Formats: sequence, structure tokens, C-alpha cells
Amino acid sequence: MKPIKIIIFPGNYPPHIGGLETHVEQFVKHINKEEFEITIFTPMVKNAKETETTTEKVKIIRYPSKELISHYYIPRFWKPKFWKLYFSLYKTKTDWVMTRTRFFPNTVLGLMYAKFRL
Repeated sequence: MKPIKIIIFPGNYPPHIGGLETHVEQFVKHINKEEFEITIFTPMVKNAKETETTTEKVKIIRYPSKELISHYYIPRFWKPKFWKLYFSLYKTKTDWVMTRTRFFPNTVLGLMYAKFRL
């Protein structure tokens, strides 16, 4: 059976600490037991790698961001590296697109991806 591919656009993800981050991390751990491949496209935070694979089915991509307000990161749209990472998502077919918060710029990224890719 072909795995279902999910891309998640959370406002933050570990090593950043918070409720949203915990919720997304627990969701990924739980759903990973099934036949899913998950990509997480999240802002870059201190002490984090740009890309990492936590398991063979979970890949994390962190895009350049700026902390505008405490714990509120905006994508650095003006950086070519941001767009390179964003368009790298288009290389594989995605079945589900998830955003985890309203009023965060990542929600717009998820909307754009879903509108133009699915």
C-alpha cells in the first residue's frame, strides 16, 4: 500500500517549547504508527538543524525566519533560501495539507501550497 503523504505547517516545532509544539509532536508520533509519510515545514529557531529526519517517515524542514514578537516567527520571504526550501516541497505529491494555527504566517504558506499543489 502506498503511504499517505502529509505536510504540516505549524507555527513552531521543537526544540521550541510550547503547547502547539507539543500537540504537533504528539500528533506526529501517534499517526506515524500508521502508513504515513510526514513533512513538517516550520520556522527556524535557535539550536535547531535546518533539515532533519526523525524517523524514516518524518522529515522536518526549517525555513529562515525572524522572531517579530516573542514566540511569533515570520518567514523571511525576502531570502532566496526561503523560496528554495518552500519550492522543494513541490517535488513530491502530497495527499493532505495541515496548518495548526490561525493568525500565523505559516497558515498562508499552507493555503498557498494547497491551492497551487493539490
